[in-house]
Amino acid sequence: MPWEIHEHRSHPGWCPHCRKTCYAPLPGPIQRGGLAGPRLTTVIAYLKGVCHASYSTIRKFMRDVIGWTISRGQLAKIIAKVSRALGQPYEELLQALPDQERLNVDETGHKPNGQPQWIGCFRAGLYTLFKIDPTRSADVLIEVLGAEFDGVLGCDSFSAYRRYHREFGVVLQFCLAHLIRDVKFLAMRPDRRDRAYGERLIGGLRQLFGVIHRRAEFSVVEFQRRLEAARVEVLHAGTPDVPPTRASGNLAKRLAVHGESYFRLLTTWTAASPATSSPTCMGRVISGCSRPPGWNRRTTWRSRRSGSW
Repeated sequence: MPWEIHEHRSHPGWCPHCRKTCYAPLPGPIQRGGLAGPRLTTVIAYLKGVCHASYSTIRKFMRDVIGWTISRGQLAKIIAKVSRALGQPYEELLQALPDQERLNVDETGHKPNGQPQWIGCFRAGLYTLFKIDPTRSADVLIEVLGAEFDGVLGCDSFSAYRRYHREFGVVLQFCLAHLIRDVKFLAMRPDRRDRAYGERLIGGLRQLFGVIHRRAEFSVVEFQRRLEAARVEVLHAGTPDVPPTRASGNLAKRLAVHGESYFRLLTTWTAASPATSSPTCMGRVISGCSRPPGWNRRTTWRSRRSGSW
């Protein structure tokens, strides 16, 4: 794609009333756009928000590939310009989250300047939105989704989601990948009682996924019948005859109280994507150096762009 450079000059003129030199104003779109035009601004924003490139890397790309030297400060101004432009679309997507029929949520943490921050990932059917908050409590869910969220919330079994369910009756679908991880952890415990309990649950889960993998072999009615039977088998393997150990007891209590939430979508086999924060982890702060004031806002918008594009 060829690049074009347009030069705009503001000619000076002597004002006899002010008795000083005045410059003609540039056109409004030129002043608002700055040094970079729409196409170059889009490339820079893509490199920063989607490719996670540093300002130094973008500066080298501009110099070596495009042949244009630009400072890191100017790059930061361009990113801020894109952030302001995307403010309204982001707010519209944020306001649309409570109306989603299915919504997967996860979060991951980082510490800019030593201050803990949490990036929440809200994955809807058509878009993914990120939101930065100083806490990962249920207050974030209440603020974003409200007290009358009527969809199915896919999540892990973190206490914030359980509180949201307990206080407002929100329907939860717990992540099966987290359950499998916890069960495998039990199967590797030093206590043989924990290992036996974990192996028992692994057998039930294998039977469940065996039914899922053979879905094409059954009719719809037969598939639902086998799926329900496998679900009951997992819960039966995890609730009675629980070893008197802390690790096994915690998992058994979770299955007894929230067992239905692990298999809610499986009973109707809706193809909902599992909650993921992989895009968030790509943008996680891995440097321990200090950040300038306002960095958190720019990081928030960078995450927003990654989620809304």
